[in-house]
Amino acid sequence: MDYTFTELTDEQKKYIKATIPYLEKAGVDLTAKFYSNMLEKNEEVRPFFNKAHQATREQPAILAFALLAYAQNIDDLTPLVGFVKQIIIKHTGLQIKPHHYPIVGTNLLETMVEVLGSEVASPPLIEAWATAYGNLAKLLIDGEREIYEQNQWDGFREFEVTSIEDESSDVKSVQFKPKDATQKVQIPQRGQYVGIRFTLDDGTVTTREYSLSSYDTVKNNKYQISVKRDRNGGIVSNFVHDKLRVGDTIKVSPPNGNFVYRHEESKPVLIFTAGIGITPMVSIMQQALESGREVIMHYSNSSVEVRPFTKVLQQLKEKYGKTFTLNEYISQAQEQEGSIKLDKVSNRRIESTDIPSNSVDYDVYLLGPSSYNDVIFGALAQKGVEKSKVATEVFGVYKP
Repeated sequence: MDYTFTELTDEQKKYIKATIPYLEKAGVDLTAKFYSNMLEKNEEVRPFFNKAHQATREQPAILAFALLAYAQNIDDLTPLVGFVKQIIIKHTGLQIKPHHYPIVGTNLLETMVEVLGSEVASPPLIEAWATAYGNLAKLLIDGEREIYEQNQWDGFREFEVTSIEDESSDVKSVQFKPKDATQKVQIPQRGQYVGIRFTLDDGTVTTREYSLSSYDTVKNNKYQISVKRDRNGGIVSNFVHDKLRVGDTIKVSPPNGNFVYRHEESKPVLIFTAGIGITPMVSIMQQALESGREVIMHYSNSSVEVRPFTKVLQQLKEKYGKTFTLNEYISQAQEQEGSIKLDKVSNRRIESTDIPSNSVDYDVYLLGPSSYNDVIFGALAQKGVEKSKVATEVFGVYKP
C-alpha cells in the first residue's frame, strides 16, 4: 500500500480531538491490547518487538504517549518533529519497511473499535484516524527511505561470530565479520549502533540494537558489540552470554543512530556515563583524544567486578596522560582492589557537587539509565547547560 498525504478536514480534526479524553484515561490499555492483537495475528512483525517491553507495558506506554501527543497537536505537529525523528532512527535500526505500516494501521484501527466501542469509535472517527495514520506513515516512510538509501546494504546481512571475550563479570564483547568474505562492513560514525537479529534455541527470531564498542575492529572488516547480562530475565543478553559461540551466524543491519562524535565542536569533552552506557563512549573519547581535545570522564558503576573496559581506559591514560581525566564512582561497595585509580575513585554515587561549575564550556555527552540521566541533566541545568546542548540517547524503546 502506498500512502499519500491527505489534508485533514476540520471535521476530521474534531473527531481526533474527541479521542483525547479516552487516550488520557486509558491510552495504555488501548495500546497494550493493540500490541497483543497485532503480535498474535501477524508473525512477520514479531521479531521487531521485545517481549519484556510488552510485559512491563513500556512499549505500550510510549505508543499511548505518541497517540495522545498526535491528537493534542493535530492542528500543528511542529512540536512533535524531534519525537518523529527519534522514531525514524529507531525504525531504520530495526529495518521497518513500508509494507509493515498497513499491518500496524489495520490492527490499530480495529483495536480502537474493540476497546472504545462502536458508539465512540464511529465510522467517521475511524476514517479520521485512518487518514491521520496514513499521513504519519507517509512522513515516517519518507524519512526512513532517506536513511536506507545511504546504507551500504539493505536489510539484515549474515555475519559470522569470530570472537567472544569477557570485558567484566557481567559484560562480554562479541566480534563478527561478514560471512561473504567479498563484502565489506559499512564504516560507522563513532557512537553508532547496529541492529542484530538472533535466532534463539526455541526458534524464536528477535532483534536487538547494540552500540559498536570498538572502532579499531572496522579496519579488520569486523564489528564489535559489548553485551551486559540482564539478570532479571533478559532473554537475548543471557543467550549471548550462555549460548552464542564462535562460528555462529547472526544477521546484522547497517550502523545507525544520532548519538555520534561531534566533529564540529572544538571545546574540551565532558562525559558522564554509567555501567554499559560506556559502550559507545569508547570510540567517541578515542577520537576526541586523537584530535587533541581534553577529555574528562565521570564513570559510575555498582562495583569493580562489573565495570567494563578497564584495560581500554588504562591504555588511554597511559597514552594521553593529563589530557584524559577519569573520575570513577563505585556505589555499592567499599573501595576494592582493582579500582582503576587513574585520577579519582569515590565510593558513592555521583552527586550534583561533582559536576564541574564550568560545564557550559565543554562539549557534553551523557549516557546511562534514565534515573542517572535525570540526576545529571538536573545538575547540568544548574550549571547553565541546556538539555538540548547535551549529546544523549535512550536505549530500548524510544522515549519523548
